[in-house]
Amino acid sequence: MHNSGERFDPPKCYPGTRVTVIQHLLDWILQRHEREFIRWLYGPAGAGKSAIMQEIAELCYSRGILIASFFFSRTAPMRSDEKRLITTIAYQLALSIPGAKPLIEKAIDLDPAFFEKSLQFQLDLLVVGPLNHLYRTTGAHPTPQPHLIVIDGLDECQGNDMQRYVLNCFLTATMSCEFPLQILISSRPEAHITTTFSSPSFRSSLVRTALDDSYLPKEDIELFLSGSIREIKDTHPLRGYIPSNWPSHDLVATLVRKSSGQFIYAATVVKFISAQDYRPDDRLDIVLGLSSSSYEGPFAELDALYSQIFSALEDIIVPLHILSYLILSVPIWMEDVLSPPRIEKFLDLRSGTVASVLNKLSSVIKLPQSDAAPVRILHASLTDFLLDKSRSGRYFLDEGLGHSHIVRMCFRQLTHGTDPWLMGYATDSLEHHYQLASPSESLFEDIVHLDLHLALKSLSESGARMLFFDRVEIFSATLREYLSSTHIPKVRPFLHKHHLLTIRKFPNHDTLVTQCRHNVERFLQSQVDLYRSIAPRLLNLLAIYTVHPTSLYHREPFSFKCDNPKTTVTWVDYLLGFAQSVRKHSNVVLRDEMEQLDDLLKTGQDGPEQWKRTLSYMKRESYEFVLTCLPRLLERAESDPHLLLILKEVTFPPPETHLETHLAVVVWAIEKYKEFEENESKLTKGIGGDQEDV
Repeated sequence: MHNSGERFDPPKCYPGTRVTVIQHLLDWILQRHEREFIRWLYGPAGAGKSAIMQEIAELCYSRGILIASFFFSRTAPMRSDEKRLITTIAYQLALSIPGAKPLIEKAIDLDPAFFEKSLQFQLDLLVVGPLNHLYRTTGAHPTPQPHLIVIDGLDECQGNDMQRYVLNCFLTATMSCEFPLQILISSRPEAHITTTFSSPSFRSSLVRTALDDSYLPKEDIELFLSGSIREIKDTHPLRGYIPSNWPSHDLVATLVRKSSGQFIYAATVVKFISAQDYRPDDRLDIVLGLSSSSYEGPFAELDALYSQIFSALEDIIVPLHILSYLILSVPIWMEDVLSPPRIEKFLDLRSGTVASVLNKLSSVIKLPQSDAAPVRILHASLTDFLLDKSRSGRYFLDEGLGHSHIVRMCFRQLTHGTDPWLMGYATDSLEHHYQLASPSESLFEDIVHLDLHLALKSLSESGARMLFFDRVEIFSATLREYLSSTHIPKVRPFLHKHHLLTIRKFPNHDTLVTQCRHNVERFLQSQVDLYRSIAPRLLNLLAIYTVHPTSLYHREPFSFKCDNPKTTVTWVDYLLGFAQSVRKHSNVVLRDEMEQLDDLLKTGQDGPEQWKRTLSYMKRESYEFVLTCLPRLLERAESDPHLLLILKEVTFPPPETHLETHLAVVVWAIEKYKEFEENESKLTKGIGGDQEDV
């Protein structure tokens, strides 16, 4: 009951908050719709449903229109199941409508064993029967006002089947009751409850109210936080030590943002910082992570709520993989790759797995109605809970291992993917996840056995090739691992921690080296095969890397984006687009390219003969490519003495016939640049001389 001593200090709405939603519910109650006699208020865990239902119950009780109320709670033994639901409602009915009392007593006398009967039987015997008798004997409603029954927290009644049964019992009761009744029910939007309310039997009699952003919860939460903190500053025993300007507006705004529209976070914070034995400002610093705490954490109640929600999961491994992908995904891609079907494809899950798993977490996770829309986490504090092992315990989500698993799934998309969006995500975000991944034997095995040739083939067929080349440095990092005798530092922990190269693990200790050389050889050979089939200039980017890997270290400035992603963008376009937007950086590009000319003429001294031939072929292509770029860049470059020095010292070998024209243009461009540089230098000196005379 709303005024039961067993519910001492029930949750209530802070003055001035939740005004709009409460008024909407009161309007529905007072207007007494003849057909829409059941209303469902639903929202995620911690949204403040119970406080609103308490407010409605108190308001309706004061107006004499509340027949009964029942507040389920899984933590209260007397209210965690349906056993006392009907008897509690009947008791309140006898008090609110005195004429019903003798009828209820008579029904109990006639069947003393009614407690052992079904819920539907009890409801008919103790509620529907007496009300129908009153209606028939008086010929009219005993009272003209509405008559409301409030049932809060249905999702906290033990058992999904019982929750569905309770709903159907009250639907049947309201349809058979001649006395006008209205039922207001609140719960989380659990899948089985949503399905029951969506059935045809409820369709004409149900009104839904979603406790969402349309009711401006952030404004209410800010009002609640500001008012509560003012009260703490006025009444706290240690108020004399609290700075007068505490807290700043930014701190309150941070708390509002972290609340994510859910009152439970804000209420938990207020309860924590108002503790009598500690300074409130110190406690708030703990909440915001600005200092550490040696006593109970600030979110003990919130953590208990989340732990209870996750306890419904039989197996935690797959849910944590899904949540890792939701939480750790690169934000710019979230709208495109977090729909249920794409999550299943990316994580290699059976169709329907996401819905099956996340339906059990529907109070904290929003599943979209459309397969094209993304899955969303409803409350930011859930992420904080999962990523903090001291709070989440067995539900802890290890970020490093989460990134490691995503890297492995990216490799899978690059070699076996069919969805261009997911393959695009894999190429675009692989480096990000790889840098944050924790060492693991499975990840190392996947790196060693990554088939670059198959990846190129899959990317070509999927249409994601442009994204692949736009993020080719990802693969250059992987190749550098293969080619290095000691491997890059990120791989070294894998080797030492798991001893993967010992004879005990690998009978043939050359397995890794052999596999690496084989992969590189296939990768290089694949470029020759692809030269004649797709955008040669684009492939030159890979050729330049192959001959001179450090050239790709300078690709960071070239974040030039093409308006049409389907257009073939050559490396020249990147260079020119960048040079046009930031002229001074063209000098950096030119210096790098001129210094690399000699290196581009050299082939590798190691490796099989086929490898040497491949490099030789690419050397010639790359050399031509650089000669093509230089004249166009020189036209756009600023005056730069260092670049001029390089240009004066550069020497070209005798050109091949098909390169003669390119070389002539380069020589002409270099001479023009020298002339431009010398004139610029003279002008600068002239200006300096004038300044000295002055």
